[in-house]
Amino acid sequence: MASIKSKILFIIMIIFISCSSQPTPIETFQIHPILDPQLNQIKQNFLHDANHYGITGLEEKYLLLLLVYDTLPEPFWGLCFHDAGFIYIDSSRMKSDSCLIQIVTYHELSHFYLKLDHADSTHLDIMMPIISPEQADSMCERFIHYKRNLFKSYFIRKRWQRDSTLVR
Repeated sequence: MASIKSKILFIIMIIFISCSSQPTPIETFQIHPILDPQLNQIKQNFLHDANHYGITGLEEKYLLLLLVYDTLPEPFWGLCFHDAGFIYIDSSRMKSDSCLIQIVTYHELSHFYLKLDHADSTHLDIMMPIISPEQADSMCERFIHYKRNLFKSYFIRKRWQRDSTLVR
């Protein structure tokens, strides 16, 4: 009879321990992002460029969980799901054009890290909603110029947001 009591006591102890109100420390959870090696290198270049232009701490502020190639529906070359931390790049229609892949990846990373919207302009811009292969060729020739404009537009937007909150 004592063995049944000890078994019941053991089960009750297990239930109390497993139902403890102590939360599991966040340090015990490890998150392993899935990053394509080529796209990850572009991401590292993007973060380095952002740092060069004075935009720091992006990787600590936003956790990118997925940066991979995938087949996307027409007309998309890339998609960013900021809240989920996912970016998809469709290279199948880009015919392995490394410069075009870089432009599209910078575009999606700008949505994710800088929260930039599509550019509403007629001049060439990395944040244009649609970039033709011809426009991409032109951007590739002067990529440093377009990167500088990309990060400059981030600061313009931040200043506008700050100034508009001061006016209220």
